[in-house]
Amino acid sequence: MTIEARTASDEDVYDENGVDRSLIRWFLTLTPVERLAILDDAMQLAELVEARRDPYR
Repeated sequence: MTIEARTASDEDVYDENGVDRSLIRWFLTLTPVERLAILDDAMQLAELVEARRDPYR
């Protein structure tokens, strides 16, 4: 969504810098263990991408 496409209903979702506050709110509803599980999944994905990266690019 571009800044120009925002509507009045978007004001509570996005801050003045365009940050989606709903993602922050969702993340804060998780327990610390759930947050760590998400971090672990992201790290595993990053490691997989790095392992498959073409070293000659």
